[in-house]
Amino acid sequence: MRRRRWAVGVGLGSLLLGGLGLYGYSLPADPQALATANPLRLQLALWLGKDANAVEERGKTALFFVESGLNTRLLLAAGADPNRLDRGGASPLHQAARLGNAEVTQALLEGGADVNACFGAGGLALHFAAWSGNPEVVRLLLEHGSEIDEPDGYGLTPLQIAQDMRRWEAAILLSQWPRPNHKDNP
Repeated sequence: MRRRRWAVGVGLGSLLLGGLGLYGYSLPADPQALATANPLRLQLALWLGKDANAVEERGKTALFFVESGLNTRLLLAAGADPNRLDRGGASPLHQAARLGNAEVTQALLEGGADVNACFGAGGLALHFAAWSGNPEVVRLLLEHGSEIDEPDGYGLTPLQIAQDMRRWEAAILLSQWPRPNHKDNP
């Protein structure tokens, strides 16, 4: 009985401290591993002091690598900056839109991500969403006030990108979305 308690104690200590790696338990070390950890391990790592804004060599934080809305919300609650740019000038919202991930896009928008943040080479998250073609991501960005007719660094609007990439659902949504500053709208 004493041995069993000792073994459980060592296993829990290893899980909590993350240094020993007994029984295969260790805490995520880099931002990508942190972001893709299961939510329980992510919460534990953040509770033990892992920095939600730690960056890897390309300047990306864990928010650039998240694949679920839950992990996005956990990182945001731990103080992750949704508007921090990587070395290329992209934000986590640009990345989520490029991947067509509606769940992460919504969590970032709810967490304060700037919907109209401009990518370093020009372009908004809406341009990336038009390129990926996920109409749900396009709709989320438009509902949060994305500039629909803003040209990117090449002079292309999101609608032109969606048409060029043959992302027809996104193109239809963009073409039918009301434009508040258009001459036909009051």
